[in-house]
Amino acid sequence: MKMKKLSLAAAAIALAMSVGTMAACAPTVVASSENAGGQSAATAGVEAPAPELDGIPANTPADHQGRFESMGGEGCATCHGTTDGKTTAGGGAMLPEDHYVDGSYTTGEIDPVRLQCNTCHAQES
Repeated sequence: MKMKKLSLAAAAIALAMSVGTMAACAPTVVASSENAGGQSAATAGVEAPAPELDGIPANTPADHQGRFESMGGEGCATCHGTTDGKTTAGGGAMLPEDHYVDGSYTTGEIDPVRLQCNTCHAQES
């Protein structure tokens, strides 16, 4: 009986932890950002955050095959990261602001949970 209770408790804890992990994949709401001249990021020539379909994060393009495995999330941030919410270093689609520490582009630091890019963004083949 004691073993059964321990097994049940362990299963409940594992389930709770998996729900917390999946929270990082929750859909994000991307607000329209305008610069001082009233231009949106899209019209200013900056690629907006990657679109989501029905709350599902965008896939990693096929031409990015193996990049996460060789460079990790920091490699993704090299092209997709920003510190001002307007430009990215590598010209890639900008990461949403909620992917940053404290939910702010200004930190310039990606939330460690979000650095596991392939957890939410499946690789296209």
